[in-house]
Amino acid sequence: MAGISRGGWLVADLFTVRPQLAAAVVITAAGYHNWLANNTPVSLTGKYVYIGAGETDQNRWAAESAARFFNSRNVDVMLELYPGLGHQIDPNAPKLKRWLSELPGKLNQPKIKRHRTRGPNEPNGF
Repeated sequence: MAGISRGGWLVADLFTVRPQLAAAVVITAAGYHNWLANNTPVSLTGKYVYIGAGETDQNRWAAESAARFFNSRNVDVMLELYPGLGHQIDPNAPKLKRWLSELPGKLNQPKIKRHRTRGPNEPNGF
């Protein structure tokens, strides 16, 4: 899951209360609603979060706070501040590019077998 600005806030909140929905999330130009901390007994160990914010973004404090929160929940967190930028993302963010390229190896999840049932008009062996 990923989100920018209000979408980032939503991703952070949804990931916190329903961590089974994603192994990793990208939160940019946003943070985390602290009221959830007291209502989130679930473990976030083994999850991955990238948080990015502009150096002068009004949400920078929230992004840094979110990084501390997720760290306290044993999440592998990558925080990146975009130099000279405000409420926007850096399309060339080096930490984000590295985080995304390394993520598949970190997840190392077993392959999921997908089973499909034959439709009524499909021959055997579809």
